[in-house]
Amino acid sequence: MNTRLSRPVILALVCLPVLAAQPVDDTQLKQVIIFGRHSVRSPVAPNATLSTFSVQPYPAFAAAPVAPPAQPTSVGYLTVNGAKLETILGGYYRLWLTQEGLLTGHDTADAGMVYFHANTLERTILTAQSLWTGMLPAAGTPNVYVAPEQSDPLFDPIGSGVAQLDQQMAVAAVKGRLGANPQALATAYASEYALTRSLLFGYPAGQSPAPAAPAGIVDVTAIPIDITPGAPVTIAGLTEMLSAVDPFLMEYADGLPMSEVGWGQLTAGGVSQISRLYYLALDL
Repeated sequence: MNTRLSRPVILALVCLPVLAAQPVDDTQLKQVIIFGRHSVRSPVAPNATLSTFSVQPYPAFAAAPVAPPAQPTSVGYLTVNGAKLETILGGYYRLWLTQEGLLTGHDTADAGMVYFHANTLERTILTAQSLWTGMLPAAGTPNVYVAPEQSDPLFDPIGSGVAQLDQQMAVAAVKGRLGANPQALATAYASEYALTRSLLFGYPAGQSPAPAAPAGIVDVTAIPIDITPGAPVTIAGLTEMLSAVDPFLMEYADGLPMSEVGWGQLTAGGVSQISRLYYLALDL
């Protein structure tokens, strides 16, 4: 019995010097770089295009107020809720960075230690301004740098002419990832394709056989997938699919009740499922 009790004691004594020898972590947080995308926006395709994909009209989104130098656009603008969400996110960073000692909590003084840089799109400018409002609420008008040119070299090096793209290599790289068989994606994502089709044509998911495409409506799930030169590549089939499902993701993110998301045909799980197509397109 005594022998059994002594073993943990001996082990503990042996471990103590090892624990005491651990170096002291005296690192200090000096700088934080936050790189983010825009907040919730309206669809990037106009309703005139979207209406060719579906038997039901797509919804309209409420645009956030526009402040100079931003200009409203017909598509892809920041929503009212998108601006609110980004302001909440700014409040989170304010709390965190103040606790870490990088901000003092005195907004006017802290504004001199914070730099905001947005690209030239309306939705990203308003996102940066909303983040400022949440992070530095008493610091006055948001001070966000926007490049005077149409294309900002930091965010769009190709469009601004500071970098060149080998489009043929880009196409070869994407095709290489797909085993030179882009159409195989339609098989790999068959369940996502089927759910999207049922949403657009208004029949129950899983119905068998699936009904034919309504007259005058483009079946985005039937467009052959192909990789061609673009910016940097164009993925026919997936590009149209992305445009068709994008509004559903934004409806959900914008806080619409589930009874309205995807015309009431989507659950939260369904939103997650069709988002795989969106992220697949972005990934490729």
